[in-house]
Amino acid sequence: QCILHSCVSKHQGLLHKFPSDKKLRRIWFRSINKRRKASQDGIPYLCENHFRKDDYKFVPGCNTNRKLKPNAIPTIFRRTCYTKSQRVVVNPYEVDSFEHFMEYFAKHVNASTLAMYNVKITDKFVSFYKLTFTDGLASVKVNVAISDELDVTVYIHDEMVYPSNLYWVIPKTGKLTKFMQLDILLRYYREGNQVIVQGQSKYLQNLEMASYFINCLIIDCKSQKPIHEGRRISELLSLLHNQVTSLMAQDCSDEAIEFAEELLGISHEAYDITRNLLDLPEHHDMPTDDSDAETDVIFVDETDESSL
Repeated sequence: QCILHSCVSKHQGLLHKFPSDKKLRRIWFRSINKRRKASQDGIPYLCENHFRKDDYKFVPGCNTNRKLKPNAIPTIFRRTCYTKSQRVVVNPYEVDSFEHFMEYFAKHVNASTLAMYNVKITDKFVSFYKLTFTDGLASVKVNVAISDELDVTVYIHDEMVYPSNLYWVIPKTGKLTKFMQLDILLRYYREGNQVIVQGQSKYLQNLEMASYFINCLIIDCKSQKPIHEGRRISELLSLLHNQVTSLMAQDCSDEAIEFAEELLGISHEAYDITRNLLDLPEHHDMPTDDSDAETDVIFVDETDESSL
């Protein structure tokens, strides 16, 4: 457990053994003794609450994806360290930081979506890419990259997709804010086609988001609700999900769009209700209405409709 008597976190979070280097070890003890009484029994450890975020380095493959830097020195000594229940609860579907993204994207992005891509992880960016082979030579077919500033960049055959063509998924800041946004981008660009959105793509865009969040709600209901209540709610959500899936497989006829608006509440008035239920983006994150433009999603290259 943590060496500090005042630290109530004890067994929670990462524990770091005092360094074997005598000079650095003395610095650690000196930092502690200036502020708090410490236990002298057994092997001394400090918990993660006493270190800053930049005291850690990203190490892919280890259990926590991060390790304490060799020269890190504890500097955080509050009167009482926060317990797990006292910490601010973060929406698990939102991207809090690049470190948070690297640690959790494999959990919150659909596994079948990730399986379609190769993934390269560095401390500066995470790249999701697919290769194509011509006459035995490999080239990048599609590359979706997330920088350490959470900027999103998409390349199709080495040609960058204009940022404005991504605003139907991500905010106009160009930054990733939800794991769902990455899931949608990876699925839409998987065939290496440019996607151009005209007007407010109420139909396909909201079907994609609804499908994603309904799945998330089903999982949450099964894991958090009482068994009988979770089963009842998940059955209702599964029925809705089947209807959404059916709509996604149909042609975008006027009748289908009208039914989708009634089912999902895609109009502005009903959208607020749907947004609260499914945690959809605010209106300002959506493309603005253009009464003269068609509500449509156009693929530059023809694709099999069933794959959509």
